[in-house]
Amino acid sequence: MADMTGKVVLITGASSGIGLEAAVELAKMGATVAVVARDRKKVDATIAEVKRRSGSEKVDGSTCEFAEQAQLRALPDAFNAKY
Repeated sequence: MADMTGKVVLITGASSGIGLEAAVELAKMGATVAVVARDRKKVDATIAEVKRRSGSEKVDGSTCEFAEQAQLRALPDAFNAKY
């Protein structure tokens, strides 16, 4: 596995399927993983799952409704401000 220490990865659709598996594997490789889902409960559950399965505490998350243009446009600005 490649060392992703010091890298920050934003994953949309991380609450299930390939997005969730990618988040877990990237966290295992040392990346800081920022997950995005539609509602806060899913984000919080995903963060807990990724932390549990990867052993990493460098997992964070935010919400975004991709059908809402204002939220979609705000996501990269919020991400860049935080990271």
